[in-house]
Amino acid sequence: MATATQADKAEEKTDGTAPDSVGGKPVRVIFIAGWGHSGSTLLGQAISTAPNVLPLGEFIFLDFYRHRRPHPKLVRPFECTCGVQVPDCDFWRAVFQRLPEDTNIVVDGSNRSRILWVYRLMRYLSGRRGGDAVSPGDDHRVFTAILDAHGATDVLLCDTSKDFARLARLLMMPGIEVLPVHLVRDARAVAFSYSKKSRVHLGLKPMGFYKALWLWTGVNALTRLVLRLSGLSAVPVSYERFCQDPAAVLRDLNSRLGTNIPTDDVPGAIRALVSHEIGGNTVRFKPIAEIREDSGWRNAISAGRARVSGWFTGPLHRLWTRAPR
Repeated sequence: MATATQADKAEEKTDGTAPDSVGGKPVRVIFIAGWGHSGSTLLGQAISTAPNVLPLGEFIFLDFYRHRRPHPKLVRPFECTCGVQVPDCDFWRAVFQRLPEDTNIVVDGSNRSRILWVYRLMRYLSGRRGGDAVSPGDDHRVFTAILDAHGATDVLLCDTSKDFARLARLLMMPGIEVLPVHLVRDARAVAFSYSKKSRVHLGLKPMGFYKALWLWTGVNALTRLVLRLSGLSAVPVSYERFCQDPAAVLRDLNSRLGTNIPTDDVPGAIRALVSHEIGGNTVRFKPIAEIREDSGWRNAISAGRARVSGWFTGPLHRLWTRAPR
């Protein structure tokens, strides 16, 4: 099957709704892929301490912030990390002034609609764009407006949305170069987090432990499928290894992404970070003292459940976080 590489995609022309590049170069986007409760907010903050990286947060929720539309996953709705509401933030207001009212960003939907984006990517890469082609202008137009409002074009944007459907869509857009990072956390920790009854107080429904294990497997497998179809090799990151040795992980990211993330005092660099992020864990609003693994799940679930679920998910965790040869 003939496939289109990102270089091929960058040379394609749009329908006139957006330019193909900024200053003759594609917009470069670091995209943290994976599933929720895996530490993407923390990793994104660490990556964004690099002077040539501009953090966006979970950009998939931009339309909700822009139009003040509630969403159950937005725990502190409409608030920018600068401390004010996104529509009142000077940075985002400058971005929105550069955008037409009908500009849209794809948001998360049903599992069926999200899987459909993988099918569209397959058709796109096989050359059968036709009716499955997406409107190529929106994300590129927004990214361009962000770079313009920021005042610099030679920076990498960092999107921590994680969603494989959004990743698939970005890979079909001319003028955008995706630099994927696949973040994977121990499935048992993720499943425990999703099954907490305390989620009810946040307006979220707790999920069954084994259902969460199954979704952890499916989402990460679909993420790898999207990357395999596109021909891209993601930088694999283990949440546990990042917490144990953040400097080593960040050095690897620097060499693979072309960034200059400081590695001497990562918590200090994060505390000094001034950003305008949206979405993500509320940890982004709190000063961080240290990077350490949230390992409370180890004492909270039974040894039998930990052992059985580890037999099933452990090999996948090792496969997906294995350093490339």
